[in-house]
Formats: sequence, C-alpha cells, structure tokens
Amino acid sequence: MGFTEAIKTCYTKSFTCKGRAQRSEFWYFYLFEVCFTIIWLMSVCIVDANTPQTAANGGKDVSLIIVSTIYGIAYLTTIPASFCVTIRRLHDVNQSGWCCLLPFIPFGGFVLLYFLCQPSTWANEYGKAPLESGFYGNSYSSAFRQTEKQTTQQVPPSVPTSVPPKIPITEYFVVINNQQVGPLHLQDIKRMLQDGQVNHQTLIWKQGMSDWGIIGNLQEL
Repeated sequence: MGFTEAIKTCYTKSFTCKGRAQRSEFWYFYLFEVCFTIIWLMSVCIVDANTPQTAANGGKDVSLIIVSTIYGIAYLTTIPASFCVTIRRLHDVNQSGWCCLLPFIPFGGFVLLYFLCQPSTWANEYGKAPLESGFYGNSYSSAFRQTEKQTTQQVPPSVPTSVPPKIPITEYFVVINNQQVGPLHLQDIKRMLQDGQVNHQTLIWKQGMSDWGIIGNLQEL
C-alpha cells in the first residue's frame, strides 16, 4: 500500500476498528501525522517571524491564534483515524485492540511498538491476512491468471499411439523478498527448504490453485 492510498484508507475508516491493517497502512499514516505536525510548527514560526507587532491588529498573537486554530482543527481529524488504524494494526498481528493502552503501564510503550512493527500474521480471528486480500496488489494475481490462461490455451500436438505420453511436470512459483520466483520443480522447492531460502510460511502457487497458498499447506511438501 502506497503513501496516498494509506492516508485515504485511514480517513475512510476513521471510525472502523474491525478488520486488519498491514504495516504499510499504519506507518504511512503515522508518517503523514509527523509531516503534518512539522508543517504546523514551521507555519507558526514563519508567521511569528514575519508578522509585525502593531496595535491595530492586536499584535502577533492574533495571527498566531488564527494559524494555530486552522491547523489544530485539521489535526483533530487525524485522531480517530490514527486510533482506529492502531487497533486494526494490532488485529493484524493477532493482538487485542486493548493493547493500545499499554503505554499507560511502565515499559508498555516498547511492547506496543514491538507489536506495531511485526509482519502480518496468517488468517486469524480478526479476518483474512493482507496477503490473502491482495497485499501484493494485482501484479502477481494478473501474472498467474495470464500464465494459467496461456497454459490452458496451449494444446499439445497429437503423438503416435505407440509413443507413451510424457508425464506432466508440475511447475511452482514462490514469493521471495516480494519477488516472484519460478517456474520451479518440486525438487527445487525441497532443496530451497533445506537451504533456508524459503520456509513453511512462504507463499507458493501452482497450476490449479485459485490463489496463493503457503508451502506448509501443500501435501506434497
């Protein structure tokens, strides 16, 4: 999820605590709040430095009050969005939304930060994982739909009946460091498991699967 999409999503779900929010959604909105605060402080400093002190307009205080009021009202709109995205981020790592109260106990803020930095867990009681819901966008889904379409359209040539048919070899695709790798054979996957290049939570796809799965769910592995 990109920066703009994250801001739009968080504002759209300003009062929605149900569901899940992936790391990019939470941290991009947090970055937006930090940038907003910096711009607010810079605006106050600029107004303070360039507004003359006169008796007619009541001095610099009037200008500073106006600028602070405008930015303050705008900042208030981020509070419910920030609160709800924090709860959804906790749901994404299979933690209760009540964990947002951890900063009120000693060292609880560090525990909360640890939870917020964790990657998405697989499907849990709060809903599907972002991976299952299109975390990688449409690029992978489109690529595999196109691969499956091409495979379906390819009609093997007829062979003499005296020649035994070839045994079809299943091809696999995996996601490593957010990059599609493949096609691979079953032995390749087993070797990569032994070498630690993939694990049982790594996303995998083969012809016949409607969507991505994880290696640990494949019977042949």
